[in-house]
Amino acid sequence: MSIHKISDGVFGSVGEKEVEQSLRVRGSAELARKIERKKMSARDENRHLDVKREFNYRMSDLIDRYWTHYGSKKLSARREKSILEGIRSELGRKFVREVDGIAVGAWYENLTGIHDLSPGTAVRHFNVMHHMMEKATTIWSKETGLDRKSIRSSGGKAS
Repeated sequence: MSIHKISDGVFGSVGEKEVEQSLRVRGSAELARKIERKKMSARDENRHLDVKREFNYRMSDLIDRYWTHYGSKKLSARREKSILEGIRSELGRKFVREVDGIAVGAWYENLTGIHDLSPGTAVRHFNVMHHMMEKATTIWSKETGLDRKSIRSSGGKAS
């Protein structure tokens, strides 16, 4: 970036668009340099504000949303409601971002271990969880704060 003379007593900078468009100073070249440095410094200080915000979307809210948009419309709505209530009882208090592969794996193990479901039934339950988490990472990602990459990188089963 450099300061150049635009006309008598008017200086401006050439370089980055955001500075180039707004920097025209009446006065000396030194004054224009000082103002340019201040603008660059302010821009650099604001870079830390691009940090990703943390989402606090509860699993119980996701379950309710999934039921409204998908579960209630299925032919097997009664069974779907039962499955979702089972998910709610074990994971409903957690935030969606906390439900990773380990949490889903523990929930799945409890289906066959504690709840004594057959492997085929447990797979049906897992498929509902998988579909719900898929919706959370795609069409509802702005609300849930999840995306496909974050699920894959955390090793989540629920991708």
